[in-house]
Amino acid sequence: MRDRTVILVDDGIATGATMLAVAVPVAAPKICHEFQLEVNKIMCTQAPRPFNSVGLWYENFLQTTNAEVRNLLQRAAERKSIASL
Repeated sequence: MRDRTVILVDDGIATGATMLAVAVPVAAPKICHEFQLEVNKIMCTQAPRPFNSVGLWYENFLQTTNAEVRNLLQRAAERKSIASL
């Protein structure tokens, strides 16, 4: 992905093991700070204290299925295709 900006999004960061470049809605304050030293930019909308766990900061923290992800990606591709006409 040379010469492109890549934004990886996760549902939150508790330990930092899942990503090294990320945009997240919630993260442990310590992890958010540590990532600032490792990536070009981290965008974290919430870094609450105490943090405890990612799931506590969501009303609905159910897992997204592979089928749901494929469906969403297909819908986005269709919208992009229509928009480029």
